[in-house]
Amino acid sequence: MYVNSCMYYHSVHHNKLLHLIYNYLYDIPARYSESEVISAIKNLGNVHRIRIKKHYKYQSVRAEISLFDENEDDFVKETWKVQLLIGRSEKTQNTMQVRWFPGQSTVKSIKEKCKWKAYKIIRSSYYQDVARKNYSFEYGKMARFGKNLVFLAYFKNKEQLDAARALDKAADDTWIIHGKGLGNLSEEVSKRDSCYDLVSTTPKDNGKGKFAIKEKQAWSHQQL
Repeated sequence: MYVNSCMYYHSVHHNKLLHLIYNYLYDIPARYSESEVISAIKNLGNVHRIRIKKHYKYQSVRAEISLFDENEDDFVKETWKVQLLIGRSEKTQNTMQVRWFPGQSTVKSIKEKCKWKAYKIIRSSYYQDVARKNYSFEYGKMARFGKNLVFLAYFKNKEQLDAARALDKAADDTWIIHGKGLGNLSEEVSKRDSCYDLVSTTPKDNGKGKFAIKEKQAWSHQQL
């Protein structure tokens, strides 16, 4: 358990709820300040209320937001991820993919949705071992399991996972079901590798408010 700061951002109207919840890899690195995270989320739509939970290495976000049209279309279609542009200045900004879920989602429902996951140990490079093989998955990222650099992918269902594994039927480096083989202990790779957060499926002046509350609160480390 870690002590984390929470910051709330308020405005006047709200009608749609966007709930960004991240797995235990915490897709938004903790190195980004609360103001940088808020600015990144505001690029998705008009933000009315936002709460940031800071964990050990990563942070998660819950926001009430009126999404811009293209983002709303993705959200309605239940697209697993959204792209964030985050950073203090243009020179330091990074583009990253993060997963998002409806505001009413529970830890249990998110775990259920994300249960079809597997990884491949990277032997040469992401391109050689994953990208050029045209696997289909909903969301994926580089991670480090112990001493091994891996690509961890989340699949929509068992059929999609089985299809990816079938492509490697005669190969030595097959997909390994997450939780077997190397175990569950994982940590995000360095900034050098984080640019490889990818999805293989079909790609695709905000309201002003004020900071109302800033408080310290303890949060437990949840694995999704």
